[in-house]
Amino acid sequence: MAALNGDNAYNQDRDFWEKYLKGRPSIPQTFFEQIFNYHSDHGGRFDTAHEVGAGVGVHSPRLATRFDHVLVSDVISTNIEIARSRLQGPYSFKVSSLEDTIDLLPNSIDLVFASTMMHFTQVDEAVKAVYHQLKPGGTFAASLYGTYALHDVQAQGIWKKIVVRICEMIIEKFELSARAKMILQNEAAGLDCVGLSEELFSPALRYNLNFPTPDTMREMILPAQFGLPNISRISINDTVTNGWDKGWFSQHDIDGLKDIAAS
Repeated sequence: MAALNGDNAYNQDRDFWEKYLKGRPSIPQTFFEQIFNYHSDHGGRFDTAHEVGAGVGVHSPRLATRFDHVLVSDVISTNIEIARSRLQGPYSFKVSSLEDTIDLLPNSIDLVFASTMMHFTQVDEAVKAVYHQLKPGGTFAASLYGTYALHDVQAQGIWKKIVVRICEMIIEKFELSARAKMILQNEAAGLDCVGLSEELFSPALRYNLNFPTPDTMREMILPAQFGLPNISRISINDTVTNGWDKGWFSQHDIDGLKDIAAS
């Protein structure tokens, strides 16, 4: 039985990435504007942004609308090859894990953007690498989004069962290494698994948007029978806000749901 260790999860071909880009939620521009406004309000410059764990540069074009230059990095070399072929403009590329980007020049990056990837990292080492590369007044913005939730209660119950079964099948297909278990725990915890030392960072602003219940992510990604405990590294000084943002809402027919499931 093959081992699922996290490093091979996104070592995929163009067909995979086409399905990923088609089926994953489209992040509204208001989300990025909130990040850009925070960055500006805290004295941040708009010289260089760094999308880490970028895959094929999924969100780099959105960063390039405001920053003069965007560094695109990912641990998988083939992902960076695809990124080079699909991104034209003010980009540079680096094959590296987030932890290993500690080799970048210190105080060289204005904003580090990490989307749906922090659970794959050795979190404490990754946070140190972020701090190392950020300029004074720089911003670390991390996001994690799961699958869609459906408005209709009955439909959501069916959809949840489908997603849980997909996750179970993925887990059952592989032998779970200790690293894979860590990744699953981190992902189920959302970004609560990321602790930011207040010696290095300002207290975190944490937003939970459009979660039908607080345990939605955990229940759908990490079924209870696997018995892995929850993780929370939220500081008492962090600000936690729960809310709804209609910018994430969209309509899909059955074919759209199939695209989502395929991603």
